[in-house]
Order: sequence, then structure tokens, then C-alpha cells
Amino acid sequence: MRRRGELSRWRPLHDSTTQHTFVVSPRLHELRDLLSRNGILYDFYEPDTIHGRKLLESAGMSAVDLPLVVVLDTPLANPSNVEIADAFGVNTDSLRRTLDVAIVGAGPAGLGAAVYAASEGLEVLVVEREALGGQAGTSSQIRNFLGFPQESAERPSQRGLTSRPGCLVRASTSCVRSPACASAAPSIRWSFPTAPKLTSRAVLVTTGMTYRRLGIPSLERLNGAGVFYGAAISEAQALKGQRVFVTGGGNSAGQAVLHLADYADHVTLLVRGPSLAASMSEYLIKEIDATRKVEVKVGCEVVDGEGHGRLEALVILDRATGKRVWEPAAALVVLIGAAPRTDWLPPAIERDRWG
Repeated sequence: MRRRGELSRWRPLHDSTTQHTFVVSPRLHELRDLLSRNGILYDFYEPDTIHGRKLLESAGMSAVDLPLVVVLDTPLANPSNVEIADAFGVNTDSLRRTLDVAIVGAGPAGLGAAVYAASEGLEVLVVEREALGGQAGTSSQIRNFLGFPQESAERPSQRGLTSRPGCLVRASTSCVRSPACASAAPSIRWSFPTAPKLTSRAVLVTTGMTYRRLGIPSLERLNGAGVFYGAAISEAQALKGQRVFVTGGGNSAGQAVLHLADYADHVTLLVRGPSLAASMSEYLIKEIDATRKVEVKVGCEVVDGEGHGRLEALVILDRATGKRVWEPAAALVVLIGAAPRTDWLPPAIERDRWG
């Protein structure tokens, strides 16, 4: 079933007639994740290959300018995510200075609100820090989205964007600075790094959650180089034949395990608790049990790791015995819960003790 679904995941990324070329760099995972989640067709070339050298030469750049990103024949030297979005024409400064609604967060909730607000004739600005689809775009499979019985993560958000004919919705991937409540009028001022200051009559915060971090220094240094927060969808094919670990006991972890099992040689799920029954849906538990390449270890957690430039090994703690075991690992996918992404809001916005 999952194999058959791969064609539907492949098509949206290959329907475009425009080719976008990138030279690989230490930001490989970040760029690949950004482009895949936004449904952009791309190619990566190593800087020491024939194609890589030709691209650098034609752009008049050298290795110090990496990553080189070529967007619509325009070379960009070590661009930020916002600069890449600008090059694709995602961000815009053509909006009126006073908007009807500003929506912060382009996950399912934010996109849904934008479509309905725009259908009523309101001018809407959607602001997203990373990619349309939000955290849902980092899930390998969505099976509880109304109207979409079994979907890869990017499909509902892409369909949400195409379901708004005649509606005025503008999207921006700028990072929002804290809004200030204007005293002279019932409105809120917004400041963006690459756009003029705007005012909105209403604001909807749908920033959702951000993945909790392990906080282990040796593994934080390898973030994006074998250690991944989220389902690591864009990295799965590169892990073919490798030994992969997933830590977490919820549905996101279970879905990631099944997705990675299509490519990796062996996938180990590490669960701190005594079983999966209390935190994972029954259908996922059954499918994991039936997947030959998957192993589940309960009462275990990652406490350390090592690697020269990329993850090579993990240290696994057995919580019951206190025994630590060194395990070779090509990748660690971390899905240990999430925290609200509200720390950017000003003190005037009240929050509960969970943020």
C-alpha cells in the first residue's frame, strides 16, 4: 500500500517544467527539507563534480560562496531561507499597508482560516517561518485529515492552496518580529525583516508547536548531519541500506518508522515508556509489529552519540538496568513531543503556564 502511494508523492514534485539547481553544502539537509516541503523541483550537485564546477564558474563564485543556489537562472551565494523565498516570488511588498487579517502560521489551521477569510472578500496575509503545511509537512503520513483518508504530508497543504480561486491570500516566509498593539486604533502593527511595516485589523496566531530537543551537546552538533527533528522525509532515500534509529512513542514516531523502513536496512524504535499502547494508535502498533525490518525497544533512551562530521554511533541507556550500549547508527530521527511556538509574542499577550 505504501509503495503504491509513492507515485502520488512523486508527482507533485515532478510536474513542474522549471528546473532549480543547487550545489551541495553543509546546509544540505536544511535546503533539501525546505524545498521538498514547498513542493519545489530541485537537483543537488557536489561542488567538486563537473556540474558543480560549471555552475560555480558560470556564476563567478568559489567554494567560499557555498551553498550556491540557482533560482530561475539567478545565482544566489549562501542565501537565507527568506532570500530563497524572495527569489521564487513568495514574499511580496505589494500589499496594502492596512490588512484585514494577518495569520501567523501556515499549517492546516492557518491555511484553512486564510481560505475562509479570503472567500469573504478580506485581504489576508499568511506568514510562515519555514514551509506551507507547517509541522504537518514534516510528517511522513497523515491518516486523520478530514477528506483525505491517507495522504503524504505535503498534499493537504498543496490542495489547500489550490482551493482558493478568486480569493486574495498572500503568503510570506519572513520571520515575524513581535507585534506591537497600536494605541490610536484597534489594530496591530507587524514588522518584517524584508518587507514594509504593515497593520492588520485582526491577527490569528496558528503557530502550532515546535519539536522538543534532546539537549545532548554531542547530538545537537550533528543536527542535520544524521540527527533529524521531524520525520526526515527528504532524507529517507539517502538512508537506503543503513541502520536508523527513531526515538519517540507517539503516532508521529510510528509513522516515521514505517516510512523509513521502506528504505533503511533496519529501523529501531526507542521508547522511554514500558510499551507503545498508551501513546500510539493501535493500527500503527499492528503495522509496526508486522514489519520485518523494524525493532522496538521499550524502556530505553538515547543519552549520547558521536560522529566525525556526521552521526556514526549512539549510546542507548536501558532505564531499568542502567546499562549503556554503544550502537552504530547512520541516522537518529527525534520525535519526542512538542512545545508551543509562542515565545515570540510580546508580554501583553497572555498565555497559560504551558505557553
